[in-house]
Parts: sequence; structure tokens; C-alpha cells
Amino acid sequence: MKYEQPTVLDLLKDENFKSWVLHPTPELDFFWRSWVENHPSQVGKIEEARAILLSAKPSKHGLPTLSSQDKEAIFQQVLAKSSLRRRAPKAKSHSFLTTSLKIAAALVVILVATYLLLDKTTSNPPLERVTSTMIEKTTSSGQMSTVTLPDRSVVKLAANSKIKYAQHFSDSNREVWLEGQAFFDVEEDKTRPFFVYTKNFHTRVLGTSFSVRHFPNEPTIEVALVSGEVLVEDSEYSINEYLAPGQKVRIEKSAKSFDTAPLDYDRDLAWKDGILVLRDDDLQSLATKLEDWYGVTVELGAIEGEHKFNARFKRKSLRYVMEALTQASDIEYKLEAKKLWIQTSKHQGL
Repeated sequence: MKYEQPTVLDLLKDENFKSWVLHPTPELDFFWRSWVENHPSQVGKIEEARAILLSAKPSKHGLPTLSSQDKEAIFQQVLAKSSLRRRAPKAKSHSFLTTSLKIAAALVVILVATYLLLDKTTSNPPLERVTSTMIEKTTSSGQMSTVTLPDRSVVKLAANSKIKYAQHFSDSNREVWLEGQAFFDVEEDKTRPFFVYTKNFHTRVLGTSFSVRHFPNEPTIEVALVSGEVLVEDSEYSINEYLAPGQKVRIEKSAKSFDTAPLDYDRDLAWKDGILVLRDDDLQSLATKLEDWYGVTVELGAIEGEHKFNARFKRKSLRYVMEALTQASDIEYKLEAKKLWIQTSKHQGL
């Protein structure tokens, strides 16, 4: 496209644009999708020009068949009329000017419609497929987010996670891309399966609630099903597994193996309800969870002995959690802004 800010007539003259609207191909679709995303202020003109090209249907009774040269001649007449209108001298009478403009506008509309009726069209995708942009939601440490998808499905996004999806789902399926952890409550739609893609595999559902956990730096991938039915499949791991409610599948990346087991609410789902669960967590595991949940940097000082923590905290502050843990163990802490220091109480300095 040679115009940065084309007029509607510029678009109607553009062979590339007409070909995309009337005879779309993947290459043209990609070009115009990219162009629209880089020129969002021009969407209105794109829609107007496209509507003009698609507004006229071939006559049921048929029309005389014209050569491409004849069709182009008709179209050039439309452009000529428009050019004459732009170059016409000012009329002495305001009423005469108004009447002339109305006549010229009517001629343009008639000639455009005539030209289009003489040109056969093919079915093509709705404009939203081309102008539809990808939406990306990201959480950092200490954040969780609830996202409503275009089909009204609801996603709870855990900390340090990212989800990407189209502004408008297609008529044939619903697709999202996930990095991290999320819980999905999917609206039932048997005509449009719902796909969750991660780097290595995808989960296919029709209407259900389930969680997916796949962090690039973790050795495992997990899918836990609460209700409905999901199919987890990937050729790399030779997995093609249907889950029943109350089941989960755990994939070992390095071994390229998997197994199924009953889901564990505390380990698999409690996070979505704002519950921090510690179950035999050592200090390093505790530090990692506190960083994720509260968005702090944890520094471990001098530590003596083995420490295991077991507790459940529902929507409690970091200071509350640390006060409780110090009462149940020999650790002490210091919290300043977004920095948390932890060490055993035998050592001084905090």
C-alpha cells in the first residue's frame, strides 16, 4: 500500500485492496492484517471501501458479461466523475452548488454499484478477522488477574503469567495462548471448541473448568480438571489423554513421560481462591512462594537446621504470614518496602 492515509477512492483504485476484498488469499490477508494493525486510524476508511465493494450482489437474472477492459473503463468513469467534482469551479449560487454536488454524488454511487454488479465476487472473511488484534494480559510477582474472554469465558491468571487471545474469536473455534498458570471457566459452545496452547502442548475443551500450569523454567506441565472433559494432547510427549473430573495429568518434560492422578485442591487450585498453601515447604520453596504472592525480593541469611513449613493463609498480608511463621519456628525476619530478609533466630543482625 503506497498511501499512509488513503482516501476511500484511493482504496477503491488499489488493485491489491480490491483483490483482497473480492478474491482473498492467505498472502493478501496477512498483508492487510498487518497494514491495518499499523494504521489503526484508517480502519473506518477500510471498512467503508470494503462495504462499497461488497454492497452489490450479482443480479439473480444475470447481467451482460463484460471484459476486464470494459469493467475497468466503467470504474475509471466513476473516478473521473469524482475528479470532475473535485476540480469543478465554484458556482455563483449556493443552491446551484448544492444541487450539483448532490447530482455528482448520485452519479458516483450509481456508477460504483453498476461496476460492482458486473464483477463477480467470492465469499470472503468478515473484516474483524483482518482487523482483529491480539490482546495480551500479563501479571507480575504479587499479582493475580481475572480476565473475561470474548465468549464470556472467565480466566483467573496466576502471578508471573501471560495469556494472549484474539479480540474476537472465530466462528469455528476459540483459541488462547498461555505461559504460566491459569484457571479456566469455559462457556459451553459445542460448535466452537476451546483450545489452550502452551509451548509444548494444547488442551481441547467444549465447556468445562480446569487449570493449566506451564512455566518455562519448571520441569513439569500440569492440567487439572474440575468439571466437564478435556483432551490433553501433544506428539512430542506422545500424549493423547482424556481427563475425567477430579483428575490431573502431570508431564515430565525431560523424560517426555506423563501420569494421571487425583487432583489435589491445595496444590492445584487453592491459589485461585486466594489461599497460600505451604506443605512441607523448605525455606527456599517458602521464599519462592512469598516472592510470587507478594511481589517482594526475599533474601535468605544464615540458616541452621532443616525447616519445613505447613500452613494455609487465605488473603493474609505478608507481615501476618511472617509473624505466624516466626511463632511456629526459629526464624526471624525483617521487612522493608519490597525487601524481605529471613534467617534463623540464633544469628543476629536483622
